[in-house]
Amino acid sequence: MATETRSFLGANTPYGFVSLFGETVDPYRDHNVQIIKGGPGCGKSTLMKAIAAKAVSLGFDTERVCCSSDPDSLDAVSVPALGLFVCDGTTPHVVEPRFPGACENLIDLGAFWDQTMLHENAEAIRRYTLETALCHRRSTRYLAAAGALRQASLQLLQPLVLEEKLNGYALRCSMRLLPHKKGSRPGRATRRFLTGVTPKGVVFFPETVRAAATEITLLDDPFSPAAGMLLSRLASRASVHGYDHVLILDPMDPHGDPLGLLVPETGVAFLRKTAQTAALPAARTLHAARFLQPDAVRRQKQRLQFQQKTAQSLIEESVAQLRQAKETHDRLESCYTAAVDFDALNRAAARLLDRLFAGAMPKKG
Repeated sequence: MATETRSFLGANTPYGFVSLFGETVDPYRDHNVQIIKGGPGCGKSTLMKAIAAKAVSLGFDTERVCCSSDPDSLDAVSVPALGLFVCDGTTPHVVEPRFPGACENLIDLGAFWDQTMLHENAEAIRRYTLETALCHRRSTRYLAAAGALRQASLQLLQPLVLEEKLNGYALRCSMRLLPHKKGSRPGRATRRFLTGVTPKGVVFFPETVRAAATEITLLDDPFSPAAGMLLSRLASRASVHGYDHVLILDPMDPHGDPLGLLVPETGVAFLRKTAQTAALPAARTLHAARFLQPDAVRRQKQRLQFQQKTAQSLIEESVAQLRQAKETHDRLESCYTAAVDFDALNRAAARLLDRLFAGAMPKKG
């Protein structure tokens, strides 16, 4: 049975929109890269959903890459067994071909719109585009304030981490769960977001963790940097020991320590315990307070709780701005949708699916 997972390759963060598309689209590995160009509401996500459904129906494991500004829409689809990667190549995650025609193909959905109608609606299109961008800027400001409070909490406890004890645990844990593979190459790291700040709130994709892991460890560490430091140490050991792995990034700190680590080959996963990850079927919960100086958190608890509560309120305000951005973007999409010849587009989409899956044999079992 095919496995279907979800992730984000772009995230709304305290630093603005952070994209992983540049490092993910790899024409050396995915020899069949389809880059879709076109305006909002022109059918990009619908086309990718059809491709994903077709791949799953044929028995191929498929990754759906969701849009952090609308998690019900798709930004990309990956079918590794076919070397197929289909993505939305428009802003804010612009993708351009490096080997056009040889490894990547451009799909122009602008060929199906009525440019005269769009020109007539130019004023509305400009207004909705600018209003949407303004809401996103406001959202980023709230996230930046929340991120600053989180960094203040981490910096407060950073000097209190017992690094020698943490490093020793990371070494023992990796030897037990990630034993060294003799003669192997260093493991390859892939980066993904499984959590996103979206118009629907903070969204998490638990099925992606469950698909990769049978043994999940949650790191309970609501305030300190210990859990993130431990995850970074374990990721380094996974690479040294020869395991390909997935680093789960934190949208509130995308350039810092990871939020989680998946090692599909061993069925092992480590994730920080959050409101979203707490429901995962964990084999164990590790309390990261063991890696702090005794009573360190207790002495700072009131300040840490205030910073955490305030940061959460700021994230909620950010979500409200993203919700307003989506409402405006929906009106922008309607301007384009009215100008698209969907009958012609659907015929072209059917031909594209036939071409992409020509000769693709269903997996047995």
